[in-house]
Amino acid sequence: MLIGVLALANTGMNPSNLAVNQSPAALSPGNRFYRTVWRWHFYAGLFVIPFMVILAATSIIYLFKPQLDAAMYNNLMFVQPDLATLSYVEQVQSVESAYPTAVITQVTPPAAANRSSEVLLTTADERNLMVFVNPYSGELLGDRDEDSNLQAIARKIHGELLIGKLGDYLVELAACWGLVLLITGLYLWWPRQKFAVLGTLIPRLWSQNKRIFW
Repeated sequence: MLIGVLALANTGMNPSNLAVNQSPAALSPGNRFYRTVWRWHFYAGLFVIPFMVILAATSIIYLFKPQLDAAMYNNLMFVQPDLATLSYVEQVQSVESAYPTAVITQVTPPAAANRSSEVLLTTADERNLMVFVNPYSGELLGDRDEDSNLQAIARKIHGELLIGKLGDYLVELAACWGLVLLITGLYLWWPRQKFAVLGTLIPRLWSQNKRIFW
């Protein structure tokens, strides 16, 4: 610190004058508020980003559920088309003969000629199984556990992070802080001097400046 004062003295500058000249700009109410908003935005981002990454990844899994199911359960969901299909009663009877103690809760007809029928049931040990039936022959193609497949796990992570009620609270809290991140981000992004469409709403891709926005 002594070396810095001596250096200023050698240049003919008064340290007290320098402090006085810098303080109005550094400590102005507008500048202090901007720095405060920036800090809130930074801390909100540190808290929210991990949750947003998890929510985005699980949302993508659920969004592409039809494509993922078709790829993962191709042998269960697709059949060779034939001339005539069995009635739904006959298909359900095939399932009931294989799962005599289960309770059938839902029957989904084939979505296309080459698709299987889907019968949802609850077993005696309270497992939820989706049974796939060939609608032309009544053959059972197999079943899928609806509580532990990829989509079910993605839903649990998305809703409660696999840690129950605490995870649900954390997700809700992250959503609230996401609003803080959005509002403070809009404030920091909005031009502080003069509003212009170019650079504010439309990026200046042809600009020679490193910043294509305002």
